[in-house]
Amino acid sequence: MLYKLLLVFTLLAVLMGTTDAGGTGEDNAATNINNELKSFLTIPYRTDGALDEHGNWTLFADTSSRFNTPGLNCSGLVLAASRLILNKNISISDAKRDRLNDSGQDAPNGEDWDFGWDFIMNISDGHKRRFLLPNNQTGDPDNATAATYRGYDLANVRTRKELVSRFKRGHLYLLSFNSESRRAGYNLIHYHVGLVYVSPMNEAWLYQTTHQSKVANRRDLNSAKGWESFHNSFIINGGEKRLLVLEVDL
Repeated sequence: MLYKLLLVFTLLAVLMGTTDAGGTGEDNAATNINNELKSFLTIPYRTDGALDEHGNWTLFADTSSRFNTPGLNCSGLVLAASRLILNKNISISDAKRDRLNDSGQDAPNGEDWDFGWDFIMNISDGHKRRFLLPNNQTGDPDNATAATYRGYDLANVRTRKELVSRFKRGHLYLLSFNSESRRAGYNLIHYHVGLVYVSPMNEAWLYQTTHQSKVANRRDLNSAKGWESFHNSFIINGGEKRLLVLEVDL
């Protein structure tokens, strides 16, 4: 129980600016963030689970719900960790906003078809940002929809070599996994999110959680073992899967 209370209080202290941020330098700041992110590891997966801007364990679909124990889904983990990294207390309603009003209940492309894209765009609002695209290209997020860029092909053997070389310190990398969909009424769906934060030791830590993993976890994508573990968890099944990477300046 104690670690659960400490997690919430530590997170809220950072979000509300009550931690000591004076004069530590870039390396110490990055080390502090890297250490704080470890607090999220092993938090159980909860369907639709989130931590709201007031420190309550709740649900995205019903923010009046309350839980006495921690639980996050992929979006909940990314939101909570992004608040810490960006030092910004982003509300659940702001994070899940339908930016282009194109994914409501009667949307032609299906309800919430672009949820992951909306989510990473909303979280990074107000920051300099760019999409990292194959062949070392970039894309302008503010002149795009969720169908404009799909990102890196996870089945392509060249993806790891190029992508991991682009992960740099001083940035937050927000990820939207997208796929062609067999679901009726859907052609494309942004179905999962994660984030990458590069440590002072140049470890490219991918943070994510899934129903299959049961708990929040991380993998170092700069290591062959970490990439292989990540890649094997997204074996191509039922269509091409791609990873759209949004680089956010810190």
